[in-house]
Amino acid sequence: MESSILTNLKALEIAPGESTNESLQERERRKYQERRKQRRFYIFLDYSNFLGALESEEQFFEELKNLENEIVKVGTIEFASAYIPSNRFNEAPIMFLSNVLDYEIIGCSLQTSGGVLKNADTVDMKMERKIWAMMFNSNVTDFVIITGDADFQPGTVWIGRHQKKVLILSGKRALSTRYRQLEGLDNITIKEV
Repeated sequence: MESSILTNLKALEIAPGESTNESLQERERRKYQERRKQRRFYIFLDYSNFLGALESEEQFFEELKNLENEIVKVGTIEFASAYIPSNRFNEAPIMFLSNVLDYEIIGCSLQTSGGVLKNADTVDMKMERKIWAMMFNSNVTDFVIITGDADFQPGTVWIGRHQKKVLILSGKRALSTRYRQLEGLDNITIKEV
C-alpha cells in the first residue's frame, strides 16, 4: 500500500487531461520524446561585425531581443555566445549581452599582423571551432550565426547538409555576397536587418 505522501506526489505530476493510469515511467518516456522533438538553438554572435553593420546600439539591442522572441516561439535557446575582441570589453552592449540576454562572453585576443593589431582572425577562429564542436557533440537542431563574414559560408553549407537548420543574421552593410549564393538551399536561411 502506498503512503499518502507518495500518492499526493504522483497526483501533482499529472497534468490536466492526463490519465492517472499512465505510469510514471510511461509519462517520463513521453516527456522525453516530446523534448527530443523540440527545436534547440545555439546562437553565435560576431559582436564587432554585427554591431558595426547596424545603424545604432539601439538597433543592435532591438534585433537581438526580436531574435530571441522568435526563437522561443518554436523552441529553446540552449546556449548563446558572443565573440568579442579584447579591446572592446568596456562597451555598454557587452553588459546587455551578458546580464540581460545571458550570452557567454568569449574574449578574443588581438593578433599582430605586419605591425598592426587585428581582431578579426581570432574571433573567426574561435567561433568556427565552437561551431564545429557543437555540430558534432550536441543535440542542437538549429544554428544561428550572427555575422556577415564570408569565412563561415563553407561551415554553413556543411551544417545544412547534415540536416540541421542554419540562420545567418546580418546587417545589410555587412552581408558578404557569398551568402547570397546559398539562398534557396535546404536548411539555410539568410536574413538581413
